Amino acid sequence: MTSSNSEFEIGKLIGVVAALTESHKDASESRLRMHELQALTLEIHTLRNEVKGLNEGRMPSSRA
Repeated sequence: MTSSNSEFEIGKLIGVVAALTESHKDASESRLRMHELQALTLEIHTLRNEVKGLNEGRMPSSRA
């Protein structure tokens, strides 16, 4: 393999590593957003149940 071929192959490998790194970062951010959405969904369900209980005359739960 010539020097220019080696440099080309190394450049391709660097590009692949950079793409994989970016993909991993995107996946990590997606997982974080998914966890945030799950937490918000749980909060919405909790609030909806509390409102339903208030409408039925029950006392609200003690929330922090």
